[in-house]
Amino acid sequence: MSGGFALVFISFFFAISSFVVALLFIHSARVMDAILADPFPLAHWTYPEETICVNVVREYRNYQERNHAMFIVIGGMLGAVTLFFLIFVGVGGPETGLFLLARPCRIPLWGLAGNTMA
Repeated sequence: MSGGFALVFISFFFAISSFVVALLFIHSARVMDAILADPFPLAHWTYPEETICVNVVREYRNYQERNHAMFIVIGGMLGAVTLFFLIFVGVGGPETGLFLLARPCRIPLWGLAGNTMA
């Protein structure tokens, strides 16, 4: 069994790490639920409608800019890896490259079809 023990070790490490992270998030989620469920909040703000609209537009624009930058970075990395497979990998390289390109192209089509799982 070549490398089997390494796979078992890595799987065990990921399982323990996942368990610890889950415990941390469970504690944070319970604290947040307790804060949000409090019937007597410490403070409550009301804003004019114009201020709300300006803030929503600004936050949405920032959200779009961050997502666009992330799309460019991830798309560039995907393109670089695809080119690497197409150019340098002999056996199975073109098939892997085409699969890497086909996967992200399928996700928007899947969403247009009304499915929620990609």
